[in-house]
Amino acid sequence: VRDFLLSTVDLDAYGGSVDTTAAVPQLVLCVTGGVTVSVSGTPVELTPGQAAFVPAQHISFFLYGTGRACVVGAPGQ
Repeated sequence: VRDFLLSTVDLDAYGGSVDTTAAVPQLVLCVTGGVTVSVSGTPVELTPGQAAFVPAQHISFFLYGTGRACVVGAPGQ
C-alpha cells in the first residue's frame, strides 16, 4: 500500500533551486543546510529539522538554498 511518497532533493546538485509541481498537499523538511520554500511568492526559510506545509491549492512551489530537503506527499503526484 502506497500511503505517501518521499523524495529527497539535493539543492546543491540542482544549482541551488528546484521548481516543484504537485496537485496534492506537500510537506517539506529541511535535512541539511538552509532551504527556502516559496509558495505564491511568499518565502519560508527552513533550517535543519524545520518543516513547511504546502496546501494542495498551490500546485507549483519553489525550493532554493543549499543542502538537502525531503518532500513528502500523497501518491498520484
